Parts: sequence; C-alpha cells; structure tokens
Amino acid sequence: EGLASLFEINRYLKDLADRHPDKVMLSNIGKTPQGRDIPVLYFGTPNEKKKIRVWIQAGLHGNEPAGPEAACMLVDYLLNTPEGTELLKKVSLALVPVANTDGYAMQIRKSGSGYDLNRDQSKLTDPVTLLLKKAYKEWNPEIALDIHEFNPFRKEFELLRGTKTATAADVLFLPSGHLNIPAGIRTLSNGLFREEAEKTLEANGYHSGFYFTPSVRNDSLYAMKDAKSPQSSSTFQGLTNAVSLFIEIRGIGLGRACFARRAECGFLVSRSLLETAALHSKEVRSEIRKAAKETCSGKNNISVTFQSVRTELPITFIDLTKNERFTEPLPTFDALQLKAELVRKRPKAYILPDTCRMQAEKLRALGIEVEEIGKPFTATVEKYMVTGYKKATKEWEKIYPVTVSTRMIKEKKSFPAGCFIIRLSQKNANLAVTLLEPESVNGFVNFEVVHTELGKELPIYRRNF
Repeated sequence: EGLASLFEINRYLKDLADRHPDKVMLSNIGKTPQGRDIPVLYFGTPNEKKKIRVWIQAGLHGNEPAGPEAACMLVDYLLNTPEGTELLKKVSLALVPVANTDGYAMQIRKSGSGYDLNRDQSKLTDPVTLLLKKAYKEWNPEIALDIHEFNPFRKEFELLRGTKTATAADVLFLPSGHLNIPAGIRTLSNGLFREEAEKTLEANGYHSGFYFTPSVRNDSLYAMKDAKSPQSSSTFQGLTNAVSLFIEIRGIGLGRACFARRAECGFLVSRSLLETAALHSKEVRSEIRKAAKETCSGKNNISVTFQSVRTELPITFIDLTKNERFTEPLPTFDALQLKAELVRKRPKAYILPDTCRMQAEKLRALGIEVEEIGKPFTATVEKYMVTGYKKATKEWEKIYPVTVSTRMIKEKKSFPAGCFIIRLSQKNANLAVTLLEPESVNGFVNFEVVHTELGKELPIYRRNF
C-alpha cells in the first residue's frame, strides 16, 4: 500500500526488542529539531573485547526507504534465526535504522533543518549530525556501513545512444580512496569486505558495480568514480581508522517499484558485512592496530590536495527504449587512483587560539582529542598566511565554500590561557589533519568553520616538536 511509516518502523523494532531483551537494547540517540526520536539498537556493548564492533546506519537521506527496510530485515534475522544468534556471539552491533527521521517522515532527501546530512560530515551544522557523531564516537566502531539509494535515471546517459538510459547495477559500492586513510584500511574496505558482499549479491541474482557520478565535458560523458572527500561518510569513517563500506542501491525515482528487491539488496550486504567481520575479526583487528600505530607515529606526510587519475572503465546500462543491457567503456576519473598535489610534513600538533572554542568543540564531537591549556605559554610554530582566496558565487548547503592558498611562516608566538592543542599521536589524527590543513577540500577553512580573508593570518598553528 505504501512505505512503512516511522510509527510502524518504531513499533516493529520495539516489538522485536521487547521479545528479546537478552539480545538487544532499543534506545534513542536523541531528538531532532522537529522533536522526533532517532532510534538505535545495540546488540551487545562497545566494551566486549572478544567481539568486533560494527556500526550500520541507513536512512541518512529521508527519501531512500530501502535502507530502513533492510535494517528491519537485519534485526529480524539477528533475533529470530539460528545463524543470527551465532553472529551475535562474535559481533557487537550498533544499528541506526533511520538516521534522518525528519526527512523520512516527509520523504525528502534533506533533514528537517534543510541540510543534506551526508554533506555535513565535517562542518557539523545540523544538530542531527552532532547526535549521530556523538553516538558513533561512543561506539568507536572497527567496521562501519552506510546504506543509501541512488537515482538510476540520469539525463546525461542519453548521450550514449540518444535514448532513455539507466544504470543497470542493483548495488553500487562507494569506497574511499582518500590518501590520508591508511592503505591497509582502504584495502580491507575495497577488498575483502566489498568482494564478499559482491559474491553474496551475485549468489542471489543481483548485479553490482562501482559508484560514479556522470559528468559532461564538451558534449562527452565522463564518470566521476568513488569518493575522495570527507563530505561523505565513506571517507569520514575511514579517517577514523574504521573499515568503511558505503553502498548505493538502485532506487531513487522508483517509488514502491521493486521495493522488496531493493530492501533485500541492503539486507544481503549488511548480513555479509557481519559474517565477514565475524570470520575475519583477527585479521581486521590486526590491520586496525597497525593503522592506528602508523597514525600515532606521525611518520606519514599529509596529502592536502590530490586529483583523480583518468582511466577508462566499462559500465553497464539499460537502454529503456529497447529494454536491453549494454556495456560502454567510459573515460573515468578514478578516486581510488589518486595523485597527491600538495603534500606537507605532518606536525606533532596543531594549536588553536582561545577564540576557537566552537571549532574545538566540533573536533571533539568528531572523536578528536582536544586539550585546553590552563596557563599562557610560548612556542615556536608555523603560521598560515592566506595568499590566495576565492569564495564560491553559488550557495551550497547554506554556505559559500572558500578555496585558499597559503604561505607558512615560522615564528615564536605567545598564546594565552584557554588555547587548544590537538596532538597528533591519537587514533583520529588523520581526520584532524584533513580538517585543519587550510587547502583541504571540505576542511574547516573550505566550509568556513574557520573564517578567513585574503592576506589574513589563520587561527591555526602547526607545532613540530
């Protein structure tokens, strides 16, 4: 008759949780600006050292209902099947079935406050983002999955044959190639976990591929493949040294059509993720420890800016006029093959002045350790002077993003009490450097979390000892 309402989803989950209090706890992350609860189910606790910790969220975009339905299917599977019971002996899971409850209630992409929550991963403008990040930080997952849906009908595809054309794959995988994510984490995300999920989908008659955004240049169609910026949870999760999986299910624009198929795709990938986590927990934890040690050592340079390598890859489409599949090789800018442009030596710490309390709190909300200094001090630092400045002419997510270039100057500087130090000998240091380097795409300067102007000194300082 239609899509499940929030009331029906919450009632369904509550009924299951009430029948299995020994296996699951149903809680709320908090309330949205419109007063709706954000439900979360905890299968186990984050303190069970023998179990690997997993975070799964769906419904970050309110008009993508297959994810929430898949989450309900997963809860039923975990609580009411012998296989699910066995999985819960090896995995601790935090599951957010509908992350954007205001958007879901209205069946719109954005939140009730008018933000795209998957574009708010680093600027943290929406209160819902802060609630989700707080819960994510407290769970401290080793593996994370975000379930989305994509629009298979793009006008740009008509350039291929001159007819209406759609993406053929049921599921598209969106791994991150961001160079500040340790290579081992990237390999697990796009290797083991993706490969096992693809096998599961194929065994059930579904097709998968890589996520891409179509782009037209000089009347030619290009594919912009995968993720490279922290505006997406795919990259955010990887920068926290968690194995990160992000899927897009073919669904936007379909309404209720093929809904069981779409929901099953989300369920199958979720189940595969948990099975792979349980079966390979020692390998995964070993790689995560290695990545955390590598991050805390501070030996690797920071990739501040980078570009996707151009290649050519085959993509399968459906000609909707002839109702037939066809594969077309497309010039592709591959974000899993990134070439660093601006590289900097990683400092030992960043210092923010006492005027940057809001910025310090956003860093803390993201799980980054920030120390407030109680007395004045003097230190030799590198400061950034803004030598190039360009502000976007078009509003995006209620801001006008800024692009800067800077010159670093070494000097001895006195700081008053109340300043903030972000030491990089911490697990989430890769997220900190990505947000605080001024030229970084989707960093604090780019998103005007830190305001600046041409010729100004930025309130971010690098300390190298």
